[in-house]
Formats: sequence, structure tokens, C-alpha cells
Amino acid sequence: MASVAYFKIVWLMFSASAATEPNTTEQNADCYEHSKKVYALNWKAQGTSFFDDGNWEFTDYDGDPGHPSSAARYNTRADAFAHGLVEAHATHAIVRVGGKSADPSKRNSVKLQTQGKHQWKYFLAAMRFSHTPYGCGVWPAFWILSRDRGWPAAGEFDILESCNDIPMFTSFHTASSGNPCRLNPAVINKAGCPQMTDYNGNGYSCITDYRSGKKGCAPNVGPLRTPEQWAKAPGVLAVEWTERYLKTFFIPDEKLQTTGLLDDAPTPDSWDQFVTSYYPFAASQESIPGSCPNPQNVIGNAFLILNIELCGSWAGSAWRTSCGAPSCQDFMSNTGNDAYVHDHAFFNVSWVKVFQQRKTTAKVSVVVSN
Repeated sequence: MASVAYFKIVWLMFSASAATEPNTTEQNADCYEHSKKVYALNWKAQGTSFFDDGNWEFTDYDGDPGHPSSAARYNTRADAFAHGLVEAHATHAIVRVGGKSADPSKRNSVKLQTQGKHQWKYFLAAMRFSHTPYGCGVWPAFWILSRDRGWPAAGEFDILESCNDIPMFTSFHTASSGNPCRLNPAVINKAGCPQMTDYNGNGYSCITDYRSGKKGCAPNVGPLRTPEQWAKAPGVLAVEWTERYLKTFFIPDEKLQTTGLLDDAPTPDSWDQFVTSYYPFAASQESIPGSCPNPQNVIGNAFLILNIELCGSWAGSAWRTSCGAPSCQDFMSNTGNDAYVHDHAFFNVSWVKVFQQRKTTAKVSVVVSN
């Protein structure tokens, strides 16, 4: 979710019709690479301590920096609590859009990030939710970003991102001057396996330059869900990032018992039926030398971000007048839409957790003979 203008392709919208579950099969053991890692809990935001200072940094600026159509004003921690934008309960946390800010053209909103608190190199991250934001002018995102170098050379991965009624899909962004990478569709779309279209229409190239129409790579299993369908499908969104690949999963609530997540002992190698996207960086390089020459470093040390943007370079540009206003900014500045925004534009999150490979200690036996 970069701060420069871009447009997601419109032709993808057909794939959201009647979407319920991604078109995965029950057993896809030969479709994806597996890490064979044993994971242990490294960090979590959960319960009444969800928003503790040690977990998140609250950013404090206008949303979508540099784009005049943004209608979000991100709040400090103190202001977010004072304005009712965040709530921490024993079982869940709420992150929502509020009323007008001091600037009447903007609404109060929240952007959380672990930068300055926690960052990682390779992990399994998971968010359990019962509601995600959706609706007119609403642009929510849950994403990974590195600032080891300039954007997008250090890498950005969008786990959840959507706006208006455009279907949600993951996408990865890098630069030709940093770590160029083009995925091999033959590795992604094996015979008999769920097929993944590049929904950015970029030929599976992850190079991103919005000025020249390059949007990054986005191989996702269809059919895609609309934002409203995601909001009404409680479960877990997870991403596994290893030295060789990125892989995302959606696990419905009723399937969580067999995943190990509820015991903080996740087993993603057994989650093939829940895969929603797959980015085989190393296998692409091995099959087509030079296509992704530095697969282990396509993302630098990274942190998590959870935010709700309004209008901006994407939701504002993809505005639909059927929402009842000539522009996204007009819609958001109208206090008559306060109830709509309150009821649609919020995350209800049980927890966000990060797991890393469990460290093992070698057992050494010493035999002493006389």
C-alpha cells in the first residue's frame, strides 16, 4: 500500500461473482514448496494489551502522504482512544474510522505499525478477525514493509488490501534497481493444482513502477472475494515468509482446530488446502536463472502495518457514483454518512501473532573412558 498513485485493474472484478471459498483442493501436497520449519510464538497483540506501547506505533499524519484526495487523518494513541477509534477488550480489539477531524475534509482514522518496536526477517504472521472494513471510499490494509532501502526496492507485501467493492488479492512489490524478480508461472500453476492468475496483469513480474503501469506481481487463487464477503467470513489470514517463498492462507474459523494456531504451535506445511496465493521466488530463479537472482532478500527486515485509509490515490480514483456522492471526498466529508462509516469501516481482531522458527539446542553426549 504505497503512497504513490496507482490503479488496480478493473477487469478482475468479474472473478468476485458468487465467491465463497477459494478454488483449492483438499490435498495439494505437490502444488507448493514446504519449509519444514517448527514455529514458536515470537510476538503477539491480543486482549486488553492489544494496543500497548510495546506492540504498536500509532502514526500521526494525513493518510496516503502526498496525495490530496486522502480523507484520512491518522491519530496518535491518545487521540485514537479519546475519539473512540480503538477499543481493547479481553476477547477482541476494534480499529475503526471515526467522525471528522480538525480538518473538516478528513475523518479520524488509525494506522498501526510495529516499526520501531518489532521487525523480523522471515516469519509466519497471522491475524484472526471477525470483521474487516469495507464500503464506499474505504481502503483497509494489512501489510508487510521494509525500509532497509527506498521503496519499493526493500520490498512490500500486501496481505489484505481492498477498496470500494473491488475484490481483495495479495500483491508483492519490488524494484528493478533493488531486487528484481519475475515469478515463473509454470512453477505456480502446475497441472492439477489450483491456478493463480496474476491479478495485477504484470506477467508475474514483481517490479513496481506505477508511473509506467507496472503494479507488481499478484498470483492469487480465484474466485476472489469482494470486501463485503471478507467482512462476513471470520477466520485467520496468515502469511509464511521463508528464504525461498511467500505463501498466504485463509483459514475459516470452523477449520482452526486442526491448524495448531489455537495452541501457538502452527503447522503451515499441512495447510495446503487453505493457500490463497504463492510467490516461489527461489524456485523461479532455479527454473529460469536470472529471473529472481536474490530470492532470500526480496524483502529486507520487515514490520507489520494495519490501517484504514479513506479515498486517496486508489479508493478515490476508483470511486463509483452509485455510492451517492460525486466524489469520495464529498462522501467522507458529509456527516450524514457517519452511521454508514461507523457500521462498515472497522476491524474486529481477536489477535495478531508472529511466529519464527523454533531454536533448537543440540544435545551432546560425552563418554569418558578410564
